[in-house]
Amino acid sequence: MKRGLFFLSSVMVLGGCTVGPRYTPPEPDPNARYGAVERRPSRGKMTSLAGFWDRFFGDPLLSSLLKEALVHNLDLRIADQTLKAACEQKRIKTAALFPEIDARLEARRIRVSQTLSKSEFLGPTMQSFYFAGPDLSWEIDLFGKKRQEREIVMREIEAQELETQALAITLVSRVASGYLRARALRARLLLEKERIRTAQTALSLGSALTEAGLASVRDRIDRKYALLRTRIDDKALQALLEEEMEDLAFLLGLSSETFGKRFTLPDTPFTFRAEEVDPKLPADLIRNRPDIRKAERLLAGHNARVGSAIADLFPRISLLSECGVSSSVSDRWLTSRSITWFGGPKITWPLLYFQRLRADIRMRKALEKRACLEYERTVLRAVREVETALILYYEAKERKVLAEELAGKRRQQYRMTQSLYEGGLAPLGELLTAHNEMTEAETIRIDYVRDAMTALITLHKALGGDFATNGS
Repeated sequence: MKRGLFFLSSVMVLGGCTVGPRYTPPEPDPNARYGAVERRPSRGKMTSLAGFWDRFFGDPLLSSLLKEALVHNLDLRIADQTLKAACEQKRIKTAALFPEIDARLEARRIRVSQTLSKSEFLGPTMQSFYFAGPDLSWEIDLFGKKRQEREIVMREIEAQELETQALAITLVSRVASGYLRARALRARLLLEKERIRTAQTALSLGSALTEAGLASVRDRIDRKYALLRTRIDDKALQALLEEEMEDLAFLLGLSSETFGKRFTLPDTPFTFRAEEVDPKLPADLIRNRPDIRKAERLLAGHNARVGSAIADLFPRISLLSECGVSSSVSDRWLTSRSITWFGGPKITWPLLYFQRLRADIRMRKALEKRACLEYERTVLRAVREVETALILYYEAKERKVLAEELAGKRRQQYRMTQSLYEGGLAPLGELLTAHNEMTEAETIRIDYVRDAMTALITLHKALGGDFATNGS
């Protein structure tokens, strides 16, 4: 009895041992900077991602669309169910660390071969066997194989969670970009309505001048063609807007009819509150990217796989036990004399596997090295994406400023021409020309504002989104 207790206590103490390499997570260079863009300094720079949408856009409808998408998008809900399934796999691996107890009840009728021996010890030809009781088995995780397998599942769960976060960030970017395109198309449609009215007025003026002999028929035909072309552009913009609205409805997991009833685009001026982005963002922001964190977790999982493969070289120790009542006679089955039990350790140790276990270890190490290289590639790709996004944002922002200056000058020129027309100092044709130039400049401004906002969203996505900073 003392020897058994000593063996059990020794197993319990050694059960904390784990073979295999110790994992140390890689770290990006803490002194690194995104130095590809060296721009002029400014006040109020963005150095973190918290409150991004409110600080840059402040659009209640956009916030509602983003919340709706994060709750009802089908791809995100599928990823959530995949994550739940992975969490249950973790519970399965955790349960494998503990003993298993089965209840067993047997009743058998056996015919004993009469050619085995002539001894009477075999008993009668037909025999019965009855047993009832629990079976216990427990594989002691002496060298950490089961714990390594549990570690693998935990790292896969973390990687799946980060994959879900990456999907959510991509979804938010797609919804915001689609919303911006829809708002830009809506603003351009309002301008096209004004251009149609201007073209109609110009056509009426041209017809009157032609009838009075002050303009040629060719001039009236050109004005009519201009009106037709403007109406065609209006129809094309309406078709593009409907397509964008259908895409938004799909991203939100809604039908087009339901989306149209619940959400209506506003007719407010299309702009946003610009804020300077620090071109020297700290490198630790790159750690917030889900793809980098996922690559690191997958690397940790491959490290655990190496440990699990190494553990196969060592013995496996199990404790087996069985107790119950057993008898060959049914009326004596549940008596004290029918009690039976046994218990003891079981040790299995691989001896001859023709290098299969060693080859498995080498394969796991090669896969771990590949995961390490993939992590380094992911980091380099992320740095490049951030640098590219910064450059594109500053270029789009400069174009937006120039387009706003041009649109402002065209509006001022139109107001001056309108004042001259009302005072009888300018003809109607000059006023119509000034109005067309103003609407064209405003169209360019809308496109460049959309491009600048889209570039800012791309930068937001490249930096990992809000999920690692405010826990959204």
